[in-house]
Parts: sequence; C-alpha cells; structure tokens
Amino acid sequence: MNHWIPAPEIAVTAEIQESIGGHPYVAQTLARRGLLELDAIRGFLDPDAYQPASPFAFPAMEKAVHRLSKAIQNHETICVWGDFDVDGHTSTTLLVSALSALGAKVIFHIPNRQNESHGINLPYLKRVMDGGAHLILTCDTGISAADEVAYAQKRNVDVIITDHHDLPLSLPDAYAIINPKMLPSGHSLATLPGVGVAYKLAEALHQHLGDPDICHSYLDLVALGIVADLALLTGDTRYLLQKGIQRLRDTPRIGMQVMMEIAELDLEFLNEEHIAFELAPRLNALGRLSDANSIVDFFTTSDIGKARSLAYQLEMLNEQRKLQTKQVFQAALAQIKDNPDYLEQPALVLAHPTWPAGIIGIVASRLVERYQKPVLLISTPLGEIGRGSARSVAGINITAAIAEQKEMLSNFGGHPMAAGFSIPLGPDIEITIKKFRKAISQTIERMAANVAPSQRAFDGYLPLNQLSLELVDDFERLAPFGSGNPALTLVSQGMEIVDQSPIGKTQEHLILSVKDENQNVFRLIWWQGAGWQLPEGKFDLLYRARSIITTGKKSIQLEWIDSKPVEAQSIEVHDRKKIDLIDYRYESNPIETLQKIQKQADIQIWSEGKHNPNHSLDRTVLVPGKDLAIWTSPPGWNEIRSVLNGVAPEKVYLFAIDPEMDSFNQFIEQLSGMIKYAITHYQGHLDLSKLAAKSAHQEETVLAGIEWLQAAGYIVIRPQDRPTLIVDFGNKNPHKDLPDIQIKLNFLLEETAAFRKMLKNRDRELLHNDFNS
Repeated sequence: MNHWIPAPEIAVTAEIQESIGGHPYVAQTLARRGLLELDAIRGFLDPDAYQPASPFAFPAMEKAVHRLSKAIQNHETICVWGDFDVDGHTSTTLLVSALSALGAKVIFHIPNRQNESHGINLPYLKRVMDGGAHLILTCDTGISAADEVAYAQKRNVDVIITDHHDLPLSLPDAYAIINPKMLPSGHSLATLPGVGVAYKLAEALHQHLGDPDICHSYLDLVALGIVADLALLTGDTRYLLQKGIQRLRDTPRIGMQVMMEIAELDLEFLNEEHIAFELAPRLNALGRLSDANSIVDFFTTSDIGKARSLAYQLEMLNEQRKLQTKQVFQAALAQIKDNPDYLEQPALVLAHPTWPAGIIGIVASRLVERYQKPVLLISTPLGEIGRGSARSVAGINITAAIAEQKEMLSNFGGHPMAAGFSIPLGPDIEITIKKFRKAISQTIERMAANVAPSQRAFDGYLPLNQLSLELVDDFERLAPFGSGNPALTLVSQGMEIVDQSPIGKTQEHLILSVKDENQNVFRLIWWQGAGWQLPEGKFDLLYRARSIITTGKKSIQLEWIDSKPVEAQSIEVHDRKKIDLIDYRYESNPIETLQKIQKQADIQIWSEGKHNPNHSLDRTVLVPGKDLAIWTSPPGWNEIRSVLNGVAPEKVYLFAIDPEMDSFNQFIEQLSGMIKYAITHYQGHLDLSKLAAKSAHQEETVLAGIEWLQAAGYIVIRPQDRPTLIVDFGNKNPHKDLPDIQIKLNFLLEETAAFRKMLKNRDRELLHNDFNS
C-alpha cells in the first residue's frame, strides 16, 4: 500500500508568483518540478517561448543525414523498419513521409507481432534485402540487433538505427546510431521516444535538403507517439507534445479526422488524455491483433472511403481488444485465487496457453496497479515459443531483471518499466514457468532491497466544495500531463460513500457518489475501479480534477485515485527539519547552473567517476555543511543516505549526471588503471572505499571487479584483511571461473545502471520524500 506524503513547500518569490498569477499551487508545483527561474517557467508554460535543441546535437546525426542524402541522390531503395506499437506506427509513417517528400525511393516494414515479435527478425530482413533494399533505416527499434546488422553488412547494406530503448552492453556495428540514451544525462533531447528521434532526423534532413517548415506537418504524429509511449515529459519531449496537440486539433489527416469523429471527440478541447484513452488504444489494437503495416495508409491516405474503412477496422479491433483484455484479466485473477502463494513472491508470474500475446501487456499493467509489484504474463501456446510481457513498479528495472535470466530466453528488450521477452517452453511447460518464476523473483528480491518504500506524494489539501471550474482551468495551465509532469493530486478529508454504480461497455469503471461532513455530495469516476474494495466509514480521498466537455458544455470531472481510513492517520507529517531538495536533473546547461550556485553559496560538490567539475569531492572526503550539490548520480540509496547522514545538509541541489562508468569496459578500464597506479606507487595497497568512490560504484561492485581482474590473470591478490587489499601484477593466465565472475560483475553493473536511471526519472515529489525519509 502506498504511503501518502504531502509535497514539500518550496519558497516562491513574489516576482514569480505575480508573473505566473493564479492559485499558489501552480507556482509551488512548478518550483517542486525544478522550475525556479522565469525564463524556464515561460518555456514550460508556453511552447513558443521554448528554444528546442538542434537535431545535430545527436553525435551521429550528420553522418546519418549524409548517408540518407546520398541514397536519395542515387535513387537507392531505403527501407524504413518500424515497430507495431503506436510509437512505431507514428515513427514509420513520419520517416516514410519525410523521405518521400524529399524524393526518396522508400519502402517500409512493420513486424507482425504474432510472427516476428519486436525488433529485426532475420528471415524478414533477408526478404526485404532480396526485394532490393539498399539501406535499412530503423525507427523505435534496432538498438539490440547486432547479429542482424552484421548480416546486412555482409550483403553490403548499410543500417542506420534510430531508437530510444536502453543501450545494450555492446552496440550494433551500424553505419550510424541515433539514440537519446547516448546523450549526456539531463540533455533536453534525452527523453525522446522513438517518434521524437524520428522527428529530429526528419528535421535534420529537411534542413539539409528541403524546407524545414514542412516538419510541422508531422507534429500530430509526434504527439500520438509521445503519449502512447508514456515518454518522460521534459525538455524537447514536452515541447513537441505541446506543439503536436495543437497540430492534432487541426490535423489534415483524413484517417485521424474519421477516427476522432467515431470517438466523438471535441477537437477544440482535445488533450493528452484523449490521446491516451481514446486514440492510442484504437491505434494499438491493430498491432496487437492484426498486421500493423496498413497503419501508414491510414495516416497518409487522402481517400475518404479508404480512411473510413480502416477507421472502422480499428474500431472493431479495439472492441475485440477490450473483450479479450477483460477475459485475460479475469483468468489471471482466477489463477491467483487458486494459487494465493503466487502473491507471496516478489514478482507475479502467470502463464496460460490461450492468452493472446498482444493483450497480456495491458493486463500486466492492471495487475501491477492492483498488487503493486512487478508482473510478468506469458502466452504459452502448445508447440510454440512462449511470449511474455512485463510491467514494473518504480525502482525495479524490469528489463535488467529479465536480462539476468537471458540463458533461459530467446530474446528480450524494453524499458525499466516495461519489457517483452520470448522463452522456449521445452517438453514440460509448467516446469519451465516454475523455474523462470523462481529465478526472476530472486533477482527482483535483490533489486528491491535497494528501493525506497512505496510512497505517493500529493500536492495539497483542497476540500471538494472549494473546487471551481476556474480553479481547475488554472491548474491545467501545467498540462500536458504525463510521466515526469503528473496532474495535481489533492486530498479531501472526512468523506463517505453514498452510492456506486459500474459503467462502461464491459462495466469496468465505477461512478461513485461521496459526501463530505457538511452533507455536500460529489460524483467521481474510478477508472478500472470495478471489483476493488471500497472504504467503509469515513475516509480521506486522494483525487484529481480535470475539465471535460460533455454535450458542448465544459464541466469538472473528478477522478478517484486512492483512499485511506481516517482512523489510520494516513497522512504522515514529520516534525524534524526537512532537506530542501532542488531538482536540476533536467537542466539543459547543468555546468553553467552549477557555476551560478557556486557563486551564491558555500557549497560542497559531490562528484565521482570521470570529468568532475572544479572543486568537487568524492564521498570519502565530504564534511558537514549546509549546502550539497550531488553532481553525478550515486550508485545506490546506501551511498546517498551515508552521505546525507555525514554532511547533514539543509539544502541539496540534485543534478544526477551519469558518471558513465556502468559499462563493463568503462568500469574495468578505470579500475585497472587505479590498481596499476596503486601497485607502482603504493606497493599494491588498495582501499575498497576509496576505489568505490573514485569509480562511482558500490564496494561490492569494486570487489567483483578486482576478482575479475584476478581471474583474468591481470593481478594477484595477497592474503589480507579488508578494507585494505594488497595486489600485484599477475601472469595473464585466465582462470576457469572467469565467465562466472564476469556474469556476477555484469549483473552488479547493470543493477547500478538501473538505479541511476530510476534516480534520474523518479517523480520529484517522491524523490524529495526519499531524501527526507
């Protein structure tokens, strides 16, 4: 169960409050989300005041543009290789449209979920190249396709990868790779989804070859992909969504016009929620239950008849998707009822031979919401390979957890919060699933040991009877909402249930009537609330308020989020002095910001790894002080809490720059250099705590690295008590245990990388409470 924590109050200057106007919660929310200067606030609220980054900020962009320009000039056939979700749909359509506008000879391929799964499937790649493709351009996929890229190279076909998924330990040897994960942490392009990366490539191409203004016609596609992929709404990602929603309200795409007509959307007031709950599910249904290649026609056709035919096909598939989702969800609950011990495991792993692989990801998300733990659902049809979808909770990188089970899998990939995988089932499916359940649960149990307790921050107390449409509109100046910029959540105290009734075609939602202590009655909707236990007696209500249009009239819609019994004293208030956490994780120019802070305060800078700013210190030499800047991302909560306990700061400036020490090669190179220096200058004496600080890692990881260097024959360890070790140069003869030690070291490095990503992306309010817990 989530712990409710009131969001911290942050001092807002009179100048900012006057400039922003409206309810103080608006300025407070902006401040808590790291927006403390007027220029940044203006850019956040008004996209016309924001300065987007150049597409050439990607290191490989110029190379990619040069190769594509050459292909266009020489009439080479370019194959755009996409993916079957909305991010992949929109990325594919955008690149096909942009290349066609520039005169390219372009074809495209979107994998079929049932036959190919995610990524680049080699047999289908062979078909595309046999059909005459001279250049492969991926979008929203390809970053893990090392073997497929190598095959293409053997056939003299270049591959340009545009993707946004997590980087593998070894990158494909592609002609060019454009991935925001390769940019410095905090870069304004770092949170782009696949369609955002595709847009920046199109922008660069049109700047080089055509009319840059034509790119504005693709922004409606960008908005669809950003929302559907739950991208973190910071920097250019938020800017593109703001611009994209404006474009979508007036889209010239006939297919989208028909779809929005069927969905009965008022285009004047269309927002990110309409994309998330009306448009994206319809578009996603195509890739989940059918062949998604027709989506490019749907987005680009000027034939109204074809547009209507495709739109009604999507509508039919979406209804089928809803029915199958309900059936799989009920079947999953039945499995849990029959096997309650499944809920005792750190991860909930369920499987069934008849579950459609395209549906189980949706159901996994609902089960995560209900049980607050990672969920992995597997479709296990007889005689076929098992296909799984996983969803996670904050702090548990589910892709990293699945990666540790790679010996049991055919392939896998995804994000920290969501992943897909394929698993050979063997002759006894039940034994295979049981083995996988045990292995993944053990991994997640280790990961969870370093995760802060589950908390839900809220923005303030506001009784329902104090709400007005004007106030809700004021709050919605902060929209579009989503990951990294959630809508305000508020608490109304002393409520009681008056009535309830299910709604929706499958009765999956609830309409609730609640009353306050003055007998005022209010109606709320609880999305997917059917079947959940309702509170008895008086309770505190956590809710969200949005404005909606019904029958041409604007009104307030109240959304039920959570409840806590009044007797449980669900709101935790700490009397001790709080740390004032100032969030600079998404600064476009962090070093300039740090220098400004240094001029204004006597501050210690905690930084580890390479490329440290001037006057920075590692964890071993920090001393008590009022102000602390955390420049590089620490390796874990233990290190953060140890430093906070030692320094006891009143104010913390959090930058969390990636120290770029989590890949195997980077870590071993740094560690071996420090050990070599110790051997030549200090008779081989090593201090684990100092090595950990210098390498920006935990002591356990450093020790595993030392063990690897010994097993590889580079060093020998003399018998000695910790924390001091004595080493000398080795004979360079590898030991038979080297592969096992390397697996252990890679796991520790991946675990640290997952923590740093969690710290970078964690909700600001929750992070503030993590630092004060």
